[in-house]
Amino acid sequence: MHHFTAVTSASFDSEPGCIPMLCTIPPQLSWYNPHLFHALLSCASLHLGRLYPTEPKWLYLASAHRKAAIDALPGATNPNAKYLTVGLFTIYTISSSFSSSPENIFPLMTSLHNVFPTFEGRHMYEDQRLKVIDPFSVSLQVDLVEPLGHLQQIYNFRMLGSELEPQELVDPSIRAAYRNTVEAFYVVYRLSRTGYETKSAVLWPVLFGRKFRDLLNERRQRALVVLYYYLGMLKSIGERCWWANEAVRCRDYVYGLLDVGWRGWVLQYDGVTKDSATNSTRLTY
Repeated sequence: MHHFTAVTSASFDSEPGCIPMLCTIPPQLSWYNPHLFHALLSCASLHLGRLYPTEPKWLYLASAHRKAAIDALPGATNPNAKYLTVGLFTIYTISSSFSSSPENIFPLMTSLHNVFPTFEGRHMYEDQRLKVIDPFSVSLQVDLVEPLGHLQQIYNFRMLGSELEPQELVDPSIRAAYRNTVEAFYVVYRLSRTGYETKSAVLWPVLFGRKFRDLLNERRQRALVVLYYYLGMLKSIGERCWWANEAVRCRDYVYGLLDVGWRGWVLQYDGVTKDSATNSTRLTY
C-alpha cells in the first residue's frame, strides 16, 4: 500500500489537483471495501512488476490481488469504491494488454468501448472530491487541435486523393462514424496534454461509437489511421505513465497494417504531430 500512495497514485493523471486526492482517498476507502483494497494492491504490484521485470513475484501478486478484487466485487455497496475499482481494473487491463501482444489492441478497444458506455451521461462518483478523475465530468466540446487538423481528411473525401479510397465515404453512416471518432480524438488529445492522461486513454474508445468499433475490427484503413494516432498519443503519455509505456509496440504494429498509400499519408504529417508533442511541458513520473 505504501508504494501505491507514494508512487503509483501519481502515475495516473499528472494534473496537480488529481495527485493528492488519488494518494489519500482510495487508500482510506479501501479499509472498508475489500474489493478496492485488493484492486489497489494489484495495481501497485503490477507497477512494481514493470519497474523490476526480473522479479516475477510482483506479477504473481498483481494477478492474485486482481482475482481477490474480482471475487469481492459482487458484494460492493459503496459506489465510490466500486467505480475506483473499475478504474484500477482498466489501468491493469491496458498495461497487461500492451505488454503481452500488440495484437491485443483490437480486443482492448472493443472491451473498453463495451464496458464504459454503461456509465456515459452520468457522474460515476458521489463524493465530489473524486469528480476530478471522473471521465464523464469533462467538457466534450469539440475544438480543432491545430497540429491534428489534417485528420479531417479521414472523413472528407474532397480533401483526399483518389488513391486513398474516397469511395468508402459515399456511405453517409461510414462518413459520420469517421467524423465522430476524429472529433472524439480531438477531445481526448486535449485532455492528454493538460494532465488528464487516464481520462484521455479511456474516453476515446467510449466515444468513438459502435459503427467505428465495427470498422476498426474489420481493419479498415481509415480506422487504423485514427487508431495509430491514438496510440501515438498513448506513446507520449507512456513517457510519464508506466501503464502506457508499451503503446509504442502497438502503434508500430498498427502502422504495419497500413497499405502503402496510407503509410505515406501518415509519414507526411508525422513530423507535425511529433513537434507538438515535444513542446509539451507536462510533469513526468
